[in-house]
Amino acid sequence: MGRPRKPTDLKVLHGDFEKNPSKENKREPKPKFGKPICPEWLQGDARTQWGIVCELLTDMGVLTVDCGPALEQYCISYKLMRAAFRHVDEHGLVMVRTDAAGNKHAVRNPHAVELREHSATCIRLLTEFGLTPASRTRVQIEEQVSNAMDTARKYLT
Repeated sequence: MGRPRKPTDLKVLHGDFEKNPSKENKREPKPKFGKPICPEWLQGDARTQWGIVCELLTDMGVLTVDCGPALEQYCISYKLMRAAFRHVDEHGLVMVRTDAAGNKHAVRNPHAVELREHSATCIRLLTEFGLTPASRTRVQIEEQVSNAMDTARKYLT
């Protein structure tokens, strides 16, 4: 797997387009800042996490309306991770199984695998949002100006 793509704004800051300006995507979409709508069917831990992450991303100034699907996937993985954790916490990492002959065998708790997979998904998505210490250093935000200020400036200039 290769390196993650560098955002265009970061390429501009680094001067990547100085030698070849035609490489810059001038028509790159710029999503609107705002909170995506939480799906109604998202309940429990997932819905709670939606609110927490939306607040964090809003405070950082990076939440846009197009974050919804990735945020939804994160919340689903978070809920499944919490359910797997509760099961592992209650039954342990190793469970005792009895086979047809009555012999007892220690086996890995299948929920431990689920816990690991959903934890990895959560970390990957948190990294995409810039919510881990290392990924936060790579996030660049544009200064936000409210729509009211934009309108006022249009008439003042």
